[in-house]
Amino acid sequence: MSKDHQILEKIKLFFRIVLALGVFYITAFALEIEPVGSIEDSLFAPTSLDVQEDELAVLEPYSKELKIFSADGVLTHKVQLTGDAYGLTKISRYLYLYCDRDRKKVVAVNAVNGQQYDYYNEIDGLTDPIDILSNGNEVAILDAANSTIFIMNDATGISRQIKITNEEGAPIRYLSSFAYSIKTDQYYLLDQIESTIRVVSSNGQMVKSFGSFGNGDGQITRGGELAVDADGRVYVTDRYQGIVLVYNSEGTYLDEIEAFKSAVAIPTGIAIDDNGVLYIASTMGLGVTMYFVAPQRTIDNAVFLHQQYPESNALLRSRNINFIGLAESSLEADQVTGFDFQVLGDTLQSIIAAEISNVSPEVNSNELERKQYTAKWQPDTELEADQKYFWRIRIRSNETIGSWSSYSAFATTALPIEYHLEQNYPNPFNPSTHIGFSLAIDTKVTLDIYNLLGQHVTNLVDLDMTAGRHEIVWDGEDSGGEKVATGVYFYRLTTNDFVQTRKMVLVK
Repeated sequence: MSKDHQILEKIKLFFRIVLALGVFYITAFALEIEPVGSIEDSLFAPTSLDVQEDELAVLEPYSKELKIFSADGVLTHKVQLTGDAYGLTKISRYLYLYCDRDRKKVVAVNAVNGQQYDYYNEIDGLTDPIDILSNGNEVAILDAANSTIFIMNDATGISRQIKITNEEGAPIRYLSSFAYSIKTDQYYLLDQIESTIRVVSSNGQMVKSFGSFGNGDGQITRGGELAVDADGRVYVTDRYQGIVLVYNSEGTYLDEIEAFKSAVAIPTGIAIDDNGVLYIASTMGLGVTMYFVAPQRTIDNAVFLHQQYPESNALLRSRNINFIGLAESSLEADQVTGFDFQVLGDTLQSIIAAEISNVSPEVNSNELERKQYTAKWQPDTELEADQKYFWRIRIRSNETIGSWSSYSAFATTALPIEYHLEQNYPNPFNPSTHIGFSLAIDTKVTLDIYNLLGQHVTNLVDLDMTAGRHEIVWDGEDSGGEKVATGVYFYRLTTNDFVQTRKMVLVK
């Protein structure tokens, strides 16, 4: 029996046990949250999590290990850490950063060869680094003692500082975790003393606070870590209550996940990916459990714009780059008629490297009474190799031109094309989705779909293919031609010397 099949069998057994015991309970009045799996093998008291590009990174401070899992829960890399590790963030394909509180340093670790080194020489004023996150070309470090967020520009040094104060203007003495929302351009910080979440804009202005000490609805007894999803919802682990509290972007309490309400399960680290899959670490009992959080179901005369590809910090060959944008709207919203794309050079103040206006989108409607618009653009001009670029999009309707999205960074290379399996688009999807992949050489290729239980759903490709980029459409049907159910699915690309798996979400 293969390793990943053993893991999937344990996932199924785990949920049969907890459902039979009646201890697994998720309230459903405000959110649609459903369990989709767990990872228990090879884990020991995990705390901080980071999920990007369908890899889950898990920090274990007690065993001093960093562990990397693939999309389908297989342990792929393990590194013994040298420092007193807190917080975790990924900044490139194999490079992660964590805070070493003993040495007051930020440490880089290569997940493949285990090499570790100080990422910044000195950070003036950094005294108690406790959490870290990356956003495009910036790294943010939370200093608990100084109530300060240090914003770093790549590896060159401090770009700016954000001082965190309470409503009276006094420093907040113990901040333990933070998260950033692209949607609101705000930082969400957990105040351990007051059991409160502080919200600060990227320019340092205190916006609001929400939450309070207690064990009632929306109250925090002993907070752990924070995560923010693409819709701006805030998730907070509470170690003492054994729950995860959920708030909207305005701070209104929505719901809680009670799967951990047990003496042997203490929720700590938390992360959410671009597909809406929530990962929650428990220092005792459960390892890492996963849930699918349904996107917002009510869109009133509004259009939600998402960048889709290239992913943040992607490394791409400098020619034949595909840029993909996605928008969603209610059926009553103005028709989206086109997308504008823009690529800028290595600084946001540099000249435009490539752009196009009014790319016609592909349109899908689904059972949620939403419309999905997907547009794809490949610039005519070749970008320079070994450079960093930024790209953004905006949408047009019959009457208006929307605002530009936030910038997303990527880098280029002149090296020969490598094997790569792209994130499907749109995602989540209904009724169909595109899967792109690149081949380094002419080779035999299979592309298969699996459900969460590891069962084979259908085969999309089984033939010899030429080197280069290819794209396949899956219509959401199994091998018998039947439509599959809402849920998380895995797609696996296999060649003679390459295998990669990614996940996608079908929402009906």
